[in-house]
Amino acid sequence: MLKPAKKPIQQTVILCLFTLLITFPKHGGFMLGFVFLFLAPSLLKSLYFIIKNKERKQRYIQTLLWAITCSAVIIHHVYLHETTQVFAEQVSSAIVTYHKNNGIYPETAESLGIDKQSMREFGLYYSYKDKSPFLFYRATWIIYDTYMFDFKNNKWGFQPS
Repeated sequence: MLKPAKKPIQQTVILCLFTLLITFPKHGGFMLGFVFLFLAPSLLKSLYFIIKNKERKQRYIQTLLWAITCSAVIIHHVYLHETTQVFAEQVSSAIVTYHKNNGIYPETAESLGIDKQSMREFGLYYSYKDKSPFLFYRATWIIYDTYMFDFKNNKWGFQPS
């Protein structure tokens, strides 16, 4: 059986910071699911102690710290997803508009005035080879999942890895 921590609040702060370190970066949000596997039993135990009035203040602070940490990660990844989706929609609209006006797809996104650095920042990739356009961006919460643009239907589609 594990010994109780000598400084449980400090230990919780350190674990919350470590959790932020591994889950906050782009494509790291899925790691929060693994954290939940270990966190769920601990949170249930803390809620039990809070209800039974044992170590109430300490357990309440620890639970609050974990709630703030998990909320920050979720909000951050929702923000990343939304901003990437908006930018990707702007790029796809520009490409479709170019095609409607000129009858062909542009060779590069840069020829439309779209900054290459912005494309890289948001994880977008566009190519036009063999008269076939290809546009996709990587999902922001999990590595290897992508959203691809279907130029026939003018829709974005999710492509799991």
